[in-house]
Amino acid sequence: AYEISTRDWSSDVCSSDLHAIADANPGAGLELRVTNGGGPIALLSMVGFIRDGFAWNPAAEGAVASIAFTNDRYVDGGDAYLNGALTTFSRALVSQGGQFYVAAIADEGQLRQAWYTTSASALQAGDFARFDFATGVLDASAHPDFSAQGQTLGFGFLNRFQFDTNGAPYTVDASFRYDNIGITVNAAPVPEPGAASLLAAGVAVLAWMGRRRV
Repeated sequence: AYEISTRDWSSDVCSSDLHAIADANPGAGLELRVTNGGGPIALLSMVGFIRDGFAWNPAAEGAVASIAFTNDRYVDGGDAYLNGALTTFSRALVSQGGQFYVAAIADEGQLRQAWYTTSASALQAGDFARFDFATGVLDASAHPDFSAQGQTLGFGFLNRFQFDTNGAPYTVDASFRYDNIGITVNAAPVPEPGAASLLAAGVAVLAWMGRRRV
């Protein structure tokens, strides 16, 4: 996987580290660890992950009807204060033609220090909006192209988190863990020839056979 992100650090410098862990839900998973140097912090961060080696080419594999997405999340701000103050959610993420698009998914749990699942079963192109990781701007009028003419699609997820210590010095050691990340591409059905088309084809064949006998 590779990471794309935009962060608005202020007052204090934070750092993040993405790495594999062995004790996820269960077995291997991913962890994004966010730490600082102990100073005041006001942080809004969007971190996206696109899965290497998994893509869909509509021109070769057909148009996309919808995408199903699920992942398991574990959020731990590091202490009771940050677990109460931390705002976080997950989004489905697709890439296409150098652009990124996010879609809202059910994230009702917002649990802390416990695994929970976020998912969506039938995300269509109109459910995704273009997101600029360089500026943090969301353009709800721009969507990916799921048609057979669309460019190759990449898939992943976005994690948003925000917290503010209101000017007070604070040591942050927050953990965001992910496991069982599932993305299913539902191809659009290929239309079968209608009765009129089949009849026209049959007439053409009969006409061709008739010409051969002449």
